[in-house]
Amino acid sequence: LGAGTDPTEGAALAQAILEHLHNRGARTLATTHYSELKAFALTHSGMENAAMAFDVATLRPTYKLSIGIPGKSNAFEISLRLGLDEFVIARAREYLEQEDVRFEDVIASAEARRAEAEAELTKAQKAREDAEGVLAELNRQNDKIEEKRQKILEQAREKARELVSEAREDMEQAIILLKQDATSRAIQEARDTVRKREQSLHKHEEKPKIVRGSAPTDLMLGETVWIINLQQEATVLVLPDEKGDLRVQAGAMKLSVNKENLRKLEKPQSSHGTSAKAMLAARTASQSLHLRGLALDEALYALDKYLDDAVISGLHEVTLVHGKGTGVLRTGIQDALRKHPHVKEYRLGRFGEGESGVTVVTLK
Repeated sequence: LGAGTDPTEGAALAQAILEHLHNRGARTLATTHYSELKAFALTHSGMENAAMAFDVATLRPTYKLSIGIPGKSNAFEISLRLGLDEFVIARAREYLEQEDVRFEDVIASAEARRAEAEAELTKAQKAREDAEGVLAELNRQNDKIEEKRQKILEQAREKARELVSEAREDMEQAIILLKQDATSRAIQEARDTVRKREQSLHKHEEKPKIVRGSAPTDLMLGETVWIINLQQEATVLVLPDEKGDLRVQAGAMKLSVNKENLRKLEKPQSSHGTSAKAMLAARTASQSLHLRGLALDEALYALDKYLDDAVISGLHEVTLVHGKGTGVLRTGIQDALRKHPHVKEYRLGRFGEGESGVTVVTLK
């Protein structure tokens, strides 16, 4: 803009044209070598200097655009690279007005600082990338440590469960021994009565016959099945999940098995239409269980056996009487119900049912 005429007049004309276009709201892109226009853009709002960088060493453009910094003409440096004698260039520098020299020096200094800033920015970006890599590695290591910690905690919990189970068995055995010492005659009489009743019921049953073929697909709660690898009968406590795993009770043991390891048994129906075990369970599993006055461990043991009997008996809803008291027994019982495989849902009693002194349980 303004080239091809007297530089002073051309620069003044260029300033007036740019000012007029700016006032009219036009967006203008103007190229120039005039220092006056560079200073004009620096001192007027709505105008901005920009420059395309040039590599004086190779006499090639870099195609990098810098916004906010006016470009330096580099006329002396380019002339020197093209072979013009140094004394001529030195003399030319003397002819420059002092103000023009200072302006060109300011531009050169700004250009040097911009280059330094770009170099520092590149270093900062590299340092940030390195830091992000270190952070990612630390996160991976932390995940591994957390995984190991969880594994160790789970092993510790499993060991603790085994110790608690062993302690409970020892306690129950001690209670049985104490009861035997105290009331051995009454216990023996009760055992004799149960034995006679079982013998009477077994008279109506024949030896179980194993059904050959594939694993059963229509198991029911309380059904008697045959465990192949143990060669033993068992009663279904929890129906199979999607993997075919279920819970059964073989004698005094509760086992987790897969239905592929089971076969159905065919038994002739007795005159009462049920097996001896189911009849005994139906006789003992009432609609409610009284747990007041028991220690928590005793109550949980009685609760576990009672729920097994209730499911085998076909009960849908039962009531646990634990009393109000301090709430320790109620809390412990409800914690056990929350993860018990037979329990669908539970709630506190309503008005007329015993309110917070009882828990009503819906069975699966």
